[in-house]
Amino acid sequence: MLQILQTVNQDWDELKHSLRKCDREELNILYTDIAAHFDDLKLTTTDSYTIIDEQGFVVAIFGVKDEGAAIGTVWMLSAERVAKAKKSLIKMTPQIREICFKEHKKLCNYVYKKNMPAIKYLQYVGAAFIKEKNIGDFLFFEIDKEFNHGDKR
Repeated sequence: MLQILQTVNQDWDELKHSLRKCDREELNILYTDIAAHFDDLKLTTTDSYTIIDEQGFVVAIFGVKDEGAAIGTVWMLSAERVAKAKKSLIKMTPQIREICFKEHKKLCNYVYKKNMPAIKYLQYVGAAFIKEKNIGDFLFFEIDKEFNHGDKR
């Protein structure tokens, strides 16, 4: 069973070494130094959360950067072991949504168009992809607080 805990520095260090290939490819396109990006996330995200597995290993780290006006930039970076925990992560989605929407009515961000595992998960949690806001190989998405993953879009 997965657990959500407040992120500590050790979690970031573990994730750096076990980052999922799709996430690493996405970050390499955006940033010349992934470690510096991790440091930026630590500084600009008020609260970040770590999902750990039964053995205590990091499965993912997620958070929301406040953009004002009840809008947040949501992000999640996953370790390779997320593939083994996919069903548990899906079951945990309502809890993740509750955390992310604690202070926001709308979440948004960009995702690399080749990061299919992330895109499928975003579709499951209710992301709407908005073509007019796409930039190059990155798809823009929004998630509304009122949307439930059982609803149809």
